[in-house]
Parts: sequence; structure tokens; C-alpha cells
Amino acid sequence: MMRITLLGACKIIASDGTDVTPRARKTRGMIAYLALAPGGSATRERLAGLLWSDRQEEQARGSLRQSVTELRAAFSGEDEDALRIDRDSIQLRLDATWVDARELERLAAASIDERRQVIQIYGGDLLADLGSIGGPFEDWLYTDRAFRRETALSCMASVLRDRLGAGDIADAEAVARSVLGLEVAHEEAHRTIMEAYARRGDKASALRQFQTCTDTLKRVLDAKPAPATVALYDRIKADRLEAVGEGLPVPAPVHVEPGAATASAESPRAAQLSVAVLPFRNVGGDPGSDYLGEGLADEIADGLSRFKWLSVIASGTTGVARGAESDPRETGRRLGVRYSVEGTVRRGGDRVRIAVRLVDCEDAHAVWAESRIVELGNMFDVQDEIVREVVGRLDPKLMQAEIERVRRRPPDNRNAYDCVLRAVPLLYKASAESFEQAGHLLQRAVALYPDYARAHA
Repeated sequence: MMRITLLGACKIIASDGTDVTPRARKTRGMIAYLALAPGGSATRERLAGLLWSDRQEEQARGSLRQSVTELRAAFSGEDEDALRIDRDSIQLRLDATWVDARELERLAAASIDERRQVIQIYGGDLLADLGSIGGPFEDWLYTDRAFRRETALSCMASVLRDRLGAGDIADAEAVARSVLGLEVAHEEAHRTIMEAYARRGDKASALRQFQTCTDTLKRVLDAKPAPATVALYDRIKADRLEAVGEGLPVPAPVHVEPGAATASAESPRAAQLSVAVLPFRNVGGDPGSDYLGEGLADEIADGLSRFKWLSVIASGTTGVARGAESDPRETGRRLGVRYSVEGTVRRGGDRVRIAVRLVDCEDAHAVWAESRIVELGNMFDVQDEIVREVVGRLDPKLMQAEIERVRRRPPDNRNAYDCVLRAVPLLYKASAESFEQAGHLLQRAVALYPDYARAHA
């Protein structure tokens, strides 16, 4: 079976052990996209738009053909059937290949003993050696890379807690160092190493580890150590460690004094997720096609406004002139929104290329991007389909982006909205441990804001 490694350096090993990794970066990028796509399949149109969006349509197709030729050379001999190529699509047979990034997903849902394999499998970020390709591919890679990293980190953290629970502090320390290799500001890992040093009688190293933790939190998150970390530091300094795993925080029952919710919590409405849909720019040079992008932007805004947890500003009220480019950071500051949806339309003969991006206004990076080509004559027939697809993708991507943002907040900076977002990925893990953690967060959300329907749901 062919083995495809995507975590860290991209490498493709044929069934006979030969290294058949393509030299061209975009061919490697195409293999990665196919390996992680649903069913391992993608249309030629999708791949051309993803990897060669900066070229005219015919040039993009020609470049795709060259990469397909390189792919055929890699999938030869007994691996020939692992790749299916037809006129409209390309498919990587997932039953005939082993992909490390997919194995990571399987291990995330496996037993705690199997999850330990993640430490060996996770060789680095997704396609870490690929370099910049740009365009929609870069946007896809950013999102998927963050997902794989978070999955690996979650698996390692669960193994860490299991080892601490079993009282195996030496093994826990080894796991903690792997966790810190992935997330330098992971306090639980820092506490584990502090405790391991202390139990070996190396008090000085334990206290230095606390200082390293403090400095890292300040540099990365502009935060202070959590109370559990400070408490462990105090116990080590006073030589009062009693039991292995004492550094782990134990969630306490939520108790809020009467009236505290009104005084201390931010209303979820105040923290409501906000998005502005900007006018789509016509980049084809024909002013007569402006209406295409304007109509599509309005339809997307209407679709997003159906979600009550979203505050949507439509293109006509953003103050952005038609055809003008805008700085996402300035858009966010001026309109008071967290995200913006922007796009372009380009008409070429009887076809229209539509590109849409979801942008984080805080740092101007693209959270998600999509492009597609439609026949002009079918434009209005497929407009509803485009809107459904865009809205359907934006909804979970907005939630995913918010989850990633609040995960990095210091624990004492949580409001009810943040607590719910932190609970969502824990619920999807569907384990007793994750349900318990999610329960504490949701109880906290309800205590802070008793009328918050999403927390009760």
C-alpha cells in the first residue's frame, strides 16, 4: 500500500518502498488536497482554481495537465489503481493508500492507548516544507493546518492527563515535552514538568520551569499563569507536594453569588459574532458586469442573516465603494465587526469566475476561501445553489475560527459566549472526559448569563 506523509515534510512512498514524491510543489499540494478531500476526490475545475487562480483559465488547465502527468508517474506499477483520473475529476483511492493526516483523525477517536501514537505520527504542521503557493490553496492550507495541529494537541493532552491520573509522572513528563513542542504556552504541560523536577529532588529546575512558563505566557498570550500553576509553584517552593498529579486543576462546582451574573458577565449579545459582507469587486474590466457581484453579495448577506447568532452588515451599508479594495483591519475597526466576507467576479466570454473569502478583521488573514466557475447563461439558475454553498460553509468556518480564538484566551477572561464556544469541540469528541469538561463550561455560561439559550441547549 502506498504511504503518504503530509505532517511535516511531504513524502510519498510507493508499495515497493520507492520514494516517488513529486518535485513540483503544486503537484505535492494537489496530492495533499486530494488525500484530505471527502472521498479523496476533486473536480479538475476545483483543482485548477485552487492552485492556479492567478492564471487565465486555459493556462490554469495546462498547468493542471502537467501536474497530472507528474502524478501518473508517481502512481505507477502496483499503485496505478490508487489514482483514478477522468475528464472531469481526479480521485485518490483512500482504501489503497495510507495517509498520516487521516490516521491522526482516526486516532483522535480511538482509545487512550492508541492516541499515544499521535506523538510519533505528528511530524510537524501539515505540509510544513511546502513553502508559499498563495491564492485559495494557501487559505485552505491555513485552515486545515490549524485543525490538524489542534487535533494532535488535544490527543497529546488527553494522554498527558491519563498518565498523570495513573501516577506515572516520568511518562507524563515525556508526553508533556511533546505537548510543549507543539504548543509552548500549554500550562498543563509546564506544570507536569515542574512536578517531575520537584519529585526528582531538583527544586531549582522546577522553579526555573515556572519562570519559563510565566515568560512564555506573557510573550505568547500576554497572560499570567493560572491559579493552579501558581499554587503548584508555592507548594514546590515550600516543599509541600503530597500526591502525584497535584498540579492538575480540578474543576470546582460553579457557584455565583446572587446578582453576580448581571454585574460581572458580558451579555452574549454584546459578544455576538459579527460579519460584514462587502461589495464583490468586478475584476473583469467590464462595468456592465458589476451587477453580478452586487447581487451575489446581497444574497450572501441575506443568507447569513438567517442565523440569529450572527450580526450581519450588508454590502450596501458597509460604506465601501463599489469596486474598491479595503483593508480588513480598517473595516473591522470602522464597522465594529470581527469578520468580513469579500469576493470578486470575473467574466470571460460566457463564463463567470466567482471567488469568495472569509477574512478575520483582527489580523487580516483568510479563514476560508472558495472559487468556482459558472456558465453565464446559468448564472441566475445556480445563484441560489452558490448562496447555499457559501452560507453553509461560512457558518461552520465562523464557528471554527471563533473556537480557535477563544481557546487562546486566559482562563480568567471568559464570558458566557466564550464558555459555550470552548464547550462545542469538547461535545463533538463524545467521550466521558470531554462531556464532563464541556458540562463545567456550560454550567459556567448559564451561571454568568442565565437567559443564554445556546448554553441551555
